[in-house]
Amino acid sequence: MLIVRTVYGDISMEKRDLFSATCRRGLLPPQEIRIIYEKYRVRNTCLYAQVNGEDLQCVKEGTTLFFERNPFRDKICPGTVTLELEETSGDLFEVRMERKGCLEIPPKGYVFCKKHFNTYYGQYIRFVFGSGKPNPRNPFFKVPAFLYSVYYGGEILKVGTTIVFKGLRRMLEQPILLTSLLYIAENIEEAREMEIFISHSKPFSQAPRTALRISNVFNAIEKDFQILPRKFACLLNNSLRNLRKTNAPRGIKKIILNIERKGIPIQSLAGDVDKLLPKAFPVENLDQANKVLEGKECLFSGIAKGFVILKCSKELYAVPFELFRDRRVEVDIT
Repeated sequence: MLIVRTVYGDISMEKRDLFSATCRRGLLPPQEIRIIYEKYRVRNTCLYAQVNGEDLQCVKEGTTLFFERNPFRDKICPGTVTLELEETSGDLFEVRMERKGCLEIPPKGYVFCKKHFNTYYGQYIRFVFGSGKPNPRNPFFKVPAFLYSVYYGGEILKVGTTIVFKGLRRMLEQPILLTSLLYIAENIEEAREMEIFISHSKPFSQAPRTALRISNVFNAIEKDFQILPRKFACLLNNSLRNLRKTNAPRGIKKIILNIERKGIPIQSLAGDVDKLLPKAFPVENLDQANKVLEGKECLFSGIAKGFVILKCSKELYAVPFELFRDRRVEVDIT
């Protein structure tokens, strides 16, 4: 039995480029914008998981997984994460974090079991997903947070928030081509206010459909990757500028001003396993995952653009990490 909690990898910057894009907005004059493009490299990815109900450990690349009958089962409580903050100097914090798993199945319609529902971590996750109120005593509400946007290769953009020390690891957890860390908010409450406001304007969404995200990513990986940062930058720039004359939160107007003065920051994350993605069959949902993986012996080959890459005999599958996360998966591990 495998319950995956999160994913880790060694992330380092590979290069930083500066270039420009010419953005067109209907009948308005074209606008030249600057792009700060940062390309990151990821190596040695692992699934941080409970194996057979034991303590959390890293399931490394090269591990063999034998999927049993109907392997993808119930969602499991995420457990809890304890966060300790110690202010060192000025705005700097020393962060200590410990994750503890849980084996309980939450009540229907809930993410957490009763024990972990109102932990500090439970409060934070529920707030991020649109319920609950901020707790000023909760350390998760005291640390700065990123407001970010995600590009899948099509005409839709995701807007989201995450506490800053998670950073680019978010790009390992969901189907993503490019991301832009737009703004560092004082805390998750400020970031969420901006996220909600932006998400009400097209083409933004807080939760695009999984099938749409997957199809956009797979269509885009066959194209010239050089043009994608420019397409993302123009779509993001034009969409944010539409909010300029609204009653947008102050932070959003700062983002627009920063884009005009400094440019748009765009990040990509690549790894050696990315070359397998175009050859893999994309798995879109649980029913499909259970159908194609049941009874197969597969090699965990790594994470590419938010997909778990499984090499099963002569077949390659790309399973969104989201399908694994906090779910009981019946596998034998060797």
